[in-house]
Amino acid sequence: MIEGYRCAVLIREKTKFNALLLRDGTYKPAISRYRVEITANKRHGLDCEQSVESEALQRDRNHFNKALIRAFIKNSCTREAWNGAPWLVKEQYARKFRIDMTVPEHLRKKEVVKPVEKEDKRFKKKVLSFLRAWLMKAPENDIKYPIDDLDDRLTFDAAARPRLKQEESIDNEVLVEVMSTWTFLNVFGEPLRLDSFTLDDYIDALKYQEIDFPSELIIEIHCALLRALVSAEAESLVIFPRTHKSKRKQIDSSTNTTSSTPSVKAESVDISMDDASDADRESSSASSVSSEYNTLLKLRATNTKPGNSSWTDWRVRIQQRDFNAGGWEFAIVGILDELADSHRLTPVIIEILTSLLPPHEKHTRKTVKDNYARLPPKLKIRTIHLLTQLVCQTPTVREHIEDCMTTMTELRKDKVDAQRERKTRIEELTALEVELQPFTPEESMNGQDEDTDATETDHSAPQKRSIKMSLKRKREEEEERIANIKRTKEYQKRLKLVDQKKDEIKGCEERIVQFDNELREKDCQRLRLLGKDRFYNRYWYLEGNGLSGVMRGEATYGSARLWVQGPSVEDAAAYLGAAGLEMDEIPFFRLGLINEAVFVDDTMLRDRVVSRKEREEGQSILYDENSWGFYDDSDGVEGLIAWLNPKGIREAKLRTALLARKEGMYEAMEARKKVYQISFSGKSLTIVFGTGLSTSRSTTIYEKYYGTCTRTSLFEMA
Repeated sequence: MIEGYRCAVLIREKTKFNALLLRDGTYKPAISRYRVEITANKRHGLDCEQSVESEALQRDRNHFNKALIRAFIKNSCTREAWNGAPWLVKEQYARKFRIDMTVPEHLRKKEVVKPVEKEDKRFKKKVLSFLRAWLMKAPENDIKYPIDDLDDRLTFDAAARPRLKQEESIDNEVLVEVMSTWTFLNVFGEPLRLDSFTLDDYIDALKYQEIDFPSELIIEIHCALLRALVSAEAESLVIFPRTHKSKRKQIDSSTNTTSSTPSVKAESVDISMDDASDADRESSSASSVSSEYNTLLKLRATNTKPGNSSWTDWRVRIQQRDFNAGGWEFAIVGILDELADSHRLTPVIIEILTSLLPPHEKHTRKTVKDNYARLPPKLKIRTIHLLTQLVCQTPTVREHIEDCMTTMTELRKDKVDAQRERKTRIEELTALEVELQPFTPEESMNGQDEDTDATETDHSAPQKRSIKMSLKRKREEEEERIANIKRTKEYQKRLKLVDQKKDEIKGCEERIVQFDNELREKDCQRLRLLGKDRFYNRYWYLEGNGLSGVMRGEATYGSARLWVQGPSVEDAAAYLGAAGLEMDEIPFFRLGLINEAVFVDDTMLRDRVVSRKEREEGQSILYDENSWGFYDDSDGVEGLIAWLNPKGIREAKLRTALLARKEGMYEAMEARKKVYQISFSGKSLTIVFGTGLSTSRSTTIYEKYYGTCTRTSLFEMA
C-alpha cells in the first residue's frame, strides 16, 4: 500500500537499518527500506519511483510458490549425475546474463585414487573359465525384455499398422493450434463461462464465412476470452509489450522535437520490441525498419483519419461489454495493435490486421465485422491462439489452476487412505479365510454307509449284534449330526463375514478408480501424451486429462478421435538419423537443439528407418511433426493395439495406456457416429455442420430469420 493505494511495484534497491538502543533506554527495532518502481498501468497520480518500508510491501503468492520455483530451477539449471553435485546455470543463460561458470574448488568432484592392487592370476583364470562356460551354455535368444523398439532383434509379423484417416477439412499446418486452443477453451470453459463444444463444431465454425448469419460459437469464444482480459475498472489484467525510449544515444537531434507526426525512422529508433537483454534490444531496433513494421506504422496512422473509428479504447469497450455490431471485432483490432510491438509477433499480426483493415475501405465497426467473418480459417485460429496465450496470464486461469491443484492434493490424500484401507481389508480377509477352513463342510459318507449296510443285510446271513454296540453307534451318529449342524451354522456365519469383507474391498477399489478419474479431470496444467511408438510417432487423446466425462452444454462428446502426430524435429534428429527432415525446413530457433552432423553421418541409420517405416506403417506414413492422422472407430484402435509390440520400451507403455483408456474412447466414438447420422423417414443422411454449431444451434439461427422449420426442411434449404 502506497499512500492508501494498492499497486504492483518492482523492487530496485533495498537498504537495511540495524536495531538501535538509545541512551534513554528506548529500543528502536531494525527496519528495511525499499526503493521501488511502480509497474501498474494506473498509478493514481503517484511518482514512478517511491521509497517505502517493508510493512507496505506484500509479495504476490502466485509468483513465488513452490511449484514455480521448482520449475524455474529445473528449466534454468542442470547438475551432473554424482552424489553432492552442485546446480549449475545452463550455458545459454550464463552467456546471456554473463554469469561466471567457474565451479569453486570445494564443490568440484574429487577423484578417488584407488590403490593399485596386485593382479591375482589365479582369480582371473577362474573368472574367465566361468564366463566361457556360461556363454557356451547360454541360449541364443536370451534377451531381457523390454528393449528398444527399433532393435532388429524384435520380431515383426509383417502386418502393417492400420491405415490412418486424414483431417481434410483444415490445413495440417494449423492443426496443432486448432487442437491446443480447443483443449484450452474446453478445459477452462467453467471459469470462462463457456459451454463445451466438439472439435468438429469448432473446425466448421472456423471455416464458416457467412456474414448475415454469424456463427454463435465464434462469437461466444471471442467474447469469453475478451471478458477475461479486462477488470471491472477497465484495467488490463495482462502485460502487453510496452513502447519506451531506447537507452541508446539519439541518432538524430530531430527526434527530441515535439512533432505531432514523427517519421518512421525516428519512431523505429524510439520503440523497443522486447524487455529482454541488451542484445535483444539491439537486434529488435535494427529490424524495426523492416517492411512489416513500416506497414504497422501506416495502419496506426489511419486510426486518426476522418471517417475511421478508433480502436485504442478497447479496454473501455470490453469493460462496458460493447460487443454488438462489430464491437468485439474492433476490440480485437486494438489488442492486436498493442501485441504488434513484440517483434516476434509482428509478421503474424500484420497479416491479420491487413485483412481486417484494407487500405481501400473506411475502418468502421461494420467493415471490420464483415472482414473478420471473411477471414480464412488460418488467420482466425491464429487470432484465437494469441488471445488464449494472453488469457493464460490472467488471474481467472491462475486461480482455477490453483483450485485444481488444491483439490488434487486432497484427492491424493483420500486415494492413499483408500489404498491403506484396501490393504487392511485384504489382510483381514486372509485371516478370515484361514479361520474358515476348519468349518468347511465335507462330503458326508453316511448315506453310502447305510446303503452298504442294507445291501449286506439283504444278501448275507443275519449277524448277531450286541445291544451296547448298537446304542453306542446311534449315540455317536447323533453327536456327529449335531456337530455337523453346528459346524454348518458357524460356516454360514463366517462365510457372510468373508463376503462382507470382499464387498468392502470392492468398494475400496471402486473409490480408488473414482479418485483416479477425478485426478485426471483436475489435471489441467498441460495435456498428457499417451505415448510414442517405435518410430517416435506421438499419440494424443484430447480428452485424456483436464476434461470431465460429462461435457457441459449440448456437446455429447469432445474430439472422439485418437490423434497420431509424426516425430518431432528433436526425436528425428537424435534417434532416427534425421529421417524425413530437410535442413532448410527446420525453424531457425530450433537449429541449436539438434546436431547438424546427423544429416551427413547417419545415412545408414536413416535409410534403415525409412525402409522400415515404408514397410511397417503401411499407406499412412508420418515423416515429420506437421503430419497428422487419426483413428475414429474401435476397429482402428484394436488394430493399433495388436500392431504394437509389448516387448518394446515405448510401445509397451503406449499399449498399456491405450488398454486403460479404450473403453472411454469407444463410447465417445459411438456418440460421434450417432450425431453424424440422423434418420429421416427411414433414410440415413450424413450431416456436415456448415455453421460450426450443433444441430439445435443451427436450427435456432434459421428459426430466428425464417420462422419455425423442421430438420428435414433445414437440410433441404441447404
